[in-house]
This record gives sequence, C-alpha cells and structure tokens, in this order.
Amino acid sequence: MKPADAYRIQVLEKDWNTPSFRDPWPLYREEIIRYLGTPITSDGVRRVGENLRQIILDVGKSSAASRDNAGVSRVGNIFECMIGWYLNLLFWGTPVVVSKGGSFPKVLKDAVTVKIENKTTSKDPDLLAFAIPDHRHFTVDTSIDDWLLENIRDVDVTIIQTKTTWNENAQIPMLWNWLYGLGSSPGMNIHIGNNGVGPEALKELRYAFVVMPTQKNLKTFKENGMPAKRVKALTGGNYWCTKKKEGVAQALHEFAIFNYPNEIYATEAGHLWGHVQQNLDNDPDAISSFLDLNFNG
Repeated sequence: MKPADAYRIQVLEKDWNTPSFRDPWPLYREEIIRYLGTPITSDGVRRVGENLRQIILDVGKSSAASRDNAGVSRVGNIFECMIGWYLNLLFWGTPVVVSKGGSFPKVLKDAVTVKIENKTTSKDPDLLAFAIPDHRHFTVDTSIDDWLLENIRDVDVTIIQTKTTWNENAQIPMLWNWLYGLGSSPGMNIHIGNNGVGPEALKELRYAFVVMPTQKNLKTFKENGMPAKRVKALTGGNYWCTKKKEGVAQALHEFAIFNYPNEIYATEAGHLWGHVQQNLDNDPDAISSFLDLNFNG
C-alpha cells in the first residue's frame, strides 16, 4: 500500500466515525451499489458521482429524515462525509487526500485561518484537499504536520465549501474566495495565517464549492443566473452532484483534474478513469473497504 493511502485510511476512519453518517450508511450503500453495477467499473464510479444528489435525496425520503434544524444539520454532515468518501475513492493511489474538519493537519488549518481585527473569524473549512509532497518518502510513522511544514513550499491545498442548497448560499464561497485572493491586508486589518504560516507559504491555495443541491427543478439554474455568476470565478471550481451543466456547474469528478491534474497524469494510466479502473482491477479490496466503511475488515 502506498504511504499516502495508509495515511488516507487514518483520515477516513476518523472522518467516518460519525453516527449521523455511519448509522444510515447501509441505506446509502445499497443505493451506491445499484449505481455501481456489476461488475464494478470506472463507468459505475462515474455514475455514482453524477447521481450522489439523487442517492442522498432518495435515502432521505425513504428514511423520513427530519427537516428541523437538527435534521438539516445531519443532512449537511452526511453530505460532507459523502463528498470526502467519493473524492478519496477517486484519489486512491495518488498523494492527494481529502479530509474533514476534525482531521485537518494543524499546519494547514493555521495556513487558512482568517483574522479580522486580531479576532479569528473563519470556522474550519468543510473539507480540505491537499497533495502530500515528496510522498514516496513519506511514511505513516512520520508526523504529517512535521512533513508538511518541512515541505511547505510544495504543498498544494484546495479548500472545499459544501452546501446542500444553492441560491443565496452561492455568495458565501464567492466572498471567501475573494478574501483568500486578497490575502493579508494590514490597511484593512485583515490577516490570513497563524503560528507563522500562511497561504503565501504554500505552493498554491484554491477555493472550491460543492453543492448537492436539494432544489427540485435544476433547469431553473441558468448560466446567466446569479448563483452561477457568483461562483464562476472560484479558483478551485464549482461542482454539483449530478451531470455537468455547461456554464452552471461541473460534475463532481471534475474536481480531480481541475485541481490536481499533475497528480492524476503521474499515475500509471495517466488519466482519471483509467486510473480508477486500474485501482478496481489491481486492488478490489479497496472498493470493498469504501463500501463497508472499514479498512480493517
């Protein structure tokens, strides 16, 4: 197993250890397997990503999920976990890892901390994607924070903001993308970074938006509509969990090539779906572990 995947397993086991995600997982698993098909191929993995919205909505209906504040929060957490689940499946065998708030390396959390008037105003991003530099020499016995700090100039990070609905929520990633692009501004009393590390130390920092969305009629989202316009310029791209709609949103799997093309092109296959198919052929236990939420079984 590659060192980055061994570390990824540690991240996933921590991220997945959430009752709101684990408890209904058998229902999601059943739907995911239906879209994967038999035998499981890269086309099936693509179908899952392009139907995650429908999978989540269908399971929500069948389980009569509550729409009170607690219920909405659960759906939001499930959505975050599901995005991390899917992207890590795509990135298996590469040095790119996607993690949730509780498992962020501290050095990266520090690098994206925003302070206004010396007060921390930014909560943890929903998800962080980062490529482990010089990953062939990295081992799971090495502190990830020490490794990233030692190689900070080669660390490539994408902040991922997730929302289950669109419309007014589109202005949130637009503003954060603008703020990170602006950088620290002493004149405006804005500082980005903490404990001696900030975005300028990184190889690159991008901001991406992933939306489900829960709205019933996706045809209402147009290229010239305000939600699409607000997220059009995001440095990490704008995605939704259905098929790509030109000028509105990319399909979720396009996150991989948009943000980490070099890491995908460096795989043996040299392209995303060839890489996914090789993983399925050469490491069938990996997809079983993702479906069972268990790498130790």
